[in-house]
Amino acid sequence: MRKTLFLFACLLAVHYSWSQTYSLAPSSGQNGFAVYDTRSTVYEPQDKNMGVYGDFKLNTTDGLTDGGTYNGVITFRQYGIGTDFSGGLSHELGFTDNNNIWLRSGSFASWGTWTELWSSGNLNKSNFINKENQNYYQANTWLQFNGNNYGLYFPESGSGIHLAPNFISSYGSFQIDGSKNGYTGILFGATNAETTPNIMFDGNGNGGVDYQGNIWGFYYDLTNNYLAIGGTNNAATGSLYAGGAIFNNNVLIGKTSQTNTSYKLDVNGNIRADQVTVNATGADYVFDSTYHLPPINSLSKYINKYHHLPGVSSAQQMKKDGLSIGDTEMQLLQKMEEMTLYMIKMNKKLQAVEMQVNGLKSMNKHLNTEIKKLKAGEK
Repeated sequence: MRKTLFLFACLLAVHYSWSQTYSLAPSSGQNGFAVYDTRSTVYEPQDKNMGVYGDFKLNTTDGLTDGGTYNGVITFRQYGIGTDFSGGLSHELGFTDNNNIWLRSGSFASWGTWTELWSSGNLNKSNFINKENQNYYQANTWLQFNGNNYGLYFPESGSGIHLAPNFISSYGSFQIDGSKNGYTGILFGATNAETTPNIMFDGNGNGGVDYQGNIWGFYYDLTNNYLAIGGTNNAATGSLYAGGAIFNNNVLIGKTSQTNTSYKLDVNGNIRADQVTVNATGADYVFDSTYHLPPINSLSKYINKYHHLPGVSSAQQMKKDGLSIGDTEMQLLQKMEEMTLYMIKMNKKLQAVEMQVNGLKSMNKHLNTEIKKLKAGEK
């Protein structure tokens, strides 16, 4: 903006200072600014005193090699003569055949390098900033790059900034601060916000990722403290409420930290289900002929010493680590099968004892009979 104002001021100064001095077209009644043919003369900043000068130059003379053979230069020295540059630098504007405008400044015997102020590319319709409507207050503004391939669109409606790969035909390819159903955010894809993926939030912090219409991929309700995964923005659809967490690929419900991170699902509270299936290996090995069944006496000693069955976690360990349903079921099944073996052995012993008792009863009956006979003979 400063360079543009400077250029405009220079042109006004040139016209005001010289229009009354040099007449280039007397027949037309117009005065002009004199341009001198100094094509091969090299001027240093100190060679021209305070004023405005126009020169016709070879590109090789002033180093402005921007197409063609020649260029035009306007020199403006705002103060001083000779080597007195106490009032500032001298400046030169260069005009080339490529429709470009250049600027350089200097003092004493040295000019700075040429800097391009205006490029012909700025006039190219493929790259422009423009309004769709001449009324400024009703204008939609475009910033277009590379012909009709890419652009930024600033609509008057205030619906955000649109990045359109196909320019006018696709406003909504990428839209910042778009709006839909009371939500604002970023829209992706086609022009219709109802059918495109977007990231939207309302003024209360509620919102998320909306894939189509009002079907949310993820929806966070700050007001009610829940996260909905899939479905509508409804707490009953795939929600995780505050007070739970997902931590290191583990799901925590009713708690935000774990004592034992080996649990993939950690719940602080009651769980209700119609059916729970646990993978198990069974305990049929107890009935194998090679299985060593501990003697009942050693089992009694172990229980008296440790107050729990061998292979079963103690109450203290259960309080600390909880119960593994699968492992506990297998331990209990093992103990039931061992108990069955104990009962079978005990039954065999009982049968043997019963046979002995029956034999003793028969013998006792026979003895009683013989005793009675002896008593009868004595009489």
